[in-house]
Amino acid sequence: MSENSYFTIEKESLGEYTDKGSRFIGVIFPLEKGDEISIRLDDLKGRYPGATHYVYAYRLMENGVVEVFRDCGEPSGTAGLPMINVLRKNMLTNTGIIVIRYFGGKKLGVSGLREAYTAASEAALANARILEKFHEAHFKMVLPYTQLDRVSAMIEPDLGKLEQKEFTDKVTLFAAIKLDKLDIFRSLVEALPGIELYELD
Repeated sequence: MSENSYFTIEKESLGEYTDKGSRFIGVIFPLEKGDEISIRLDDLKGRYPGATHYVYAYRLMENGVVEVFRDCGEPSGTAGLPMINVLRKNMLTNTGIIVIRYFGGKKLGVSGLREAYTAASEAALANARILEKFHEAHFKMVLPYTQLDRVSAMIEPDLGKLEQKEFTDKVTLFAAIKLDKLDIFRSLVEALPGIELYELD
């Protein structure tokens, strides 16, 4: 990882841990915005109804690293904090974890809860694929067909990736360019005739 990249996971993955009859289901997933967590919670409450607790934690890249975690009814420091620590330990950002607990009838105590929420989070992560992603800027390019192959080869794979192509009387490309490659990208595009370049929000 560098200042121009970060680690997250490819897609949602699950793992489980049980102790004294309590079942802990860990769900780890990529996350782009904090308000997505409520959507995930609603989805998991539908998939796993009647659980005692739905605890969550996430880390996001938003002008630095933002960390949010909640114990959601468990004793303070026993649930959300162990989960965020799993994300920290593995240097994951833009990643969330939700652990669903079904109470088994016997209390686990503070240390038992910490162990359980850690173990459920690690079990979910063990089934996930970790990816390095690059911070990107997004561009729209309008160009003649004669430049299509050249521009495509120029961008991929070193400078970024092409996300969409539209064909009319000209070609419109939408591209994500790595932040540390922006100067190179701009200079290469400016050297080619007939290309209109627009930076997107």
